Order: sequence, then C-alpha cells, then structure tokens
Amino acid sequence: LHSTSRRQRQMCIRDRYGRLLKKFIDDPTFQELKEAVKAEDLKAIETKAHTLKGTAANLGFDSLSEKSHEIVCAVREGRPEDTKALFTECEAGYERILAALRRME
Repeated sequence: LHSTSRRQRQMCIRDRYGRLLKKFIDDPTFQELKEAVKAEDLKAIETKAHTLKGTAANLGFDSLSEKSHEIVCAVREGRPEDTKALFTECEAGYERILAALRRME
C-alpha cells in the first residue's frame, strides 16, 4: 500500500510538471521580453526578465533563469546598453529549451 501511494504521488507530480512544461511553450513572457528589448523599454524589460527568471527557475531551467537574472541586473544597475547582448544569449537558451520541449510533445 505504501509503495503504491508513493508511485501515485510520483505520477501526479510528473503529470503536473508535464502540464507546466506545456504551458511554458505557450507562455507569452518571452515574446513580451523580446518586444520590450526591441522597444528599449527598460521597465518592461526588467519586469518581463524577472518573470521569466522565476518561471525558468521553477521549472529547473537554471541557465535560462540565470541569463534572465543578468538582464534584470543590467537594468537595475544602470547598464541598459548590456540588455541586447544579454537578451541574445537568453534567446539562444530559450530556443534550445523550446526545441527540446517540442520534441517531447
């Protein structure tokens, strides 16, 4: 009984994680960040990068979370000229994650 219960919990967690991964594919945050970078809207860049950082961290996408954090720091530290280069690095990681998630569908 105990191991069945544990297996059921693990399956439930795995299913929930799978649903979150699917939601990540359709989440608009990255596109909104991309648009903010293009428009050089620092407030939106900070907000969207911060949101992406948290979402990525919650899903275990540590590299994407770190790159997003670097963008947030660049804005907060008064280095807006760094945001485009950092975003390019962030975008590469995001695209790799998205490609992997789409292969899993």
